[in-house]
Amino acid sequence: MKNSRQNDKNLTRLLVQIIMLLVISAVLLTGCKNTTDNETLSETVDANLGQINESVEFIDSEATATDNFIEDKNISMQPDQTDIPHSSPILTIETTFRRNFCDGGFLNIKYDKISISGDEYEAVAQAVSEWNKQDIEQIEKLEDYAGYTHELSSVVDCNRIDNSVISFKQEWHDQDGFIDYRGINFDVASGKKLILADILVDEDGFNEKAIEIAVEKLQEIPDADKLPLGYEIDVAHEFNTGIIDLENQWYLDAYGIVYYYRSFEDTIWHGYIPNHHEDIPEEDDERTVVNSDLPGNITVTIPYEDVAEFMKPAYCGIQDVGAAKFSVNETVQVNLSNKRASEKTSYEKSSGIEPTALDTILITIEETGPEEDTINKINIKINNRQETFETEAWILDAYLLCQENGSTYLLFDTAYADHDYTTYLYDITNGGITKNEELEYAFIIKPVNANSFTLDEYMTVFGNHFCHGTYMIDESTGKLLYPEMYYTDAEYKDITITLVRELPVVIYGKETTLPPGTPLQVTALDYGSGTAYFYEPDYNVDGEFYFTIEDWTIRIDGLEESSYFDIEYGG
Repeated sequence: MKNSRQNDKNLTRLLVQIIMLLVISAVLLTGCKNTTDNETLSETVDANLGQINESVEFIDSEATATDNFIEDKNISMQPDQTDIPHSSPILTIETTFRRNFCDGGFLNIKYDKISISGDEYEAVAQAVSEWNKQDIEQIEKLEDYAGYTHELSSVVDCNRIDNSVISFKQEWHDQDGFIDYRGINFDVASGKKLILADILVDEDGFNEKAIEIAVEKLQEIPDADKLPLGYEIDVAHEFNTGIIDLENQWYLDAYGIVYYYRSFEDTIWHGYIPNHHEDIPEEDDERTVVNSDLPGNITVTIPYEDVAEFMKPAYCGIQDVGAAKFSVNETVQVNLSNKRASEKTSYEKSSGIEPTALDTILITIEETGPEEDTINKINIKINNRQETFETEAWILDAYLLCQENGSTYLLFDTAYADHDYTTYLYDITNGGITKNEELEYAFIIKPVNANSFTLDEYMTVFGNHFCHGTYMIDESTGKLLYPEMYYTDAEYKDITITLVRELPVVIYGKETTLPPGTPLQVTALDYGSGTAYFYEPDYNVDGEFYFTIEDWTIRIDGLEESSYFDIEYGG
């Protein structure tokens, strides 16, 4: 575990003087639902916390552990971001993950709860919330009829968020194993859910040019790659005959308009057929349309600069404050001046005059060295300047961050082998190239905002391999403000560690101890105060215990964590 930023703190140990008796009522779990999933900690304690006694005693539950139950916990939390400076919306995403066990099988349920905050963004915040709520309700309804061998999920990535637009790419995974990709776009000012015509000034001209560019790009795919992608007929014919959905299957990023394209026509079901073949009650059948994920699913990007004359200027890339994703080998044009807000540089053309001069950003990767020992040369090009560094890794994701104070940053991460991740932050304001941060064992996860982003970090503590925290960029220095709080990733929240010795803890504000043999799931770590937050799954209670960091080692009361827990770390 790395902790270069984690200060050693000797926390004053609270003497265990108050002893409580924790009485847990038996809960018989049946069916595929746990009726206490949404019970708050307050309600749990009010119901189960008994009188104070001289020793801790867990009353044996008479409940039988059946094969039919649910694990459900929202643990991909985000910190309060009210202190983040902004003049564009702030995006927060909280991931819920649970697993249904039914008849010896299981169904994974996963969805993102999305919220938008920021001054004067109430309309788009409400619109995004309503759209997201409908998706979540649909998943929860379908869950009742789902089988147990596949995944039911709605995973959302934001590819652009600024003063003009919030653009999502959604991956909808139905319980029968099919995946549907959707582009969901909102106007920031009005909150309107956008269709393609809303961002254009000349729809016919745009469609003609966009199809021309897309067909050219698709035809550049080598013949050897066409069969795996599902190409069996002419791509120009497929594109022109409407296989690609020019209305709903698109989103915006830093570079242009991205379309999802399938080389086979979608298969459509009206309503869902449950795996167990039971009829859906008539009142619950919403005749939902679901597109299958057939072979040939690829993307085509139409650069803003090639279709700017057909588009409204506000949608042609970030022009003021915001964050957007872009890919390797795509030249992004943007105004990098720290006077960006006053200059209002854009792609807009008027009376045949070319657009105001924009800066160009390009990241490329070149392979060097022999095949058995390949080294990648990563080139960062800003206008006529270039900086290069060599690495064994490949770039995963890259983002452009344009801040309110005029600063512009390039954020990207790389991966080579298991846990061998690195995240880089470059200051490219005014066309410069300055590396401000290089974070090892960390990679970017959602969401990414103009002045804040979330990183997943490899840290083997208390049974967790990965935890995530939100970083902010200091406006005065351009350096990162490191988080004190890290949260367990949603998919890994059920990693259980077992006590091998008595552990002093605080449960519901009361000091007590937990005996050996107690299972715990650590859900969050506060390095600032030295507090670990946990969930005890057998009795459905939450609590906390305290730790220090000494010589790069996690300790509890001076002893290493291995003295308290039976932990088995995987590969």
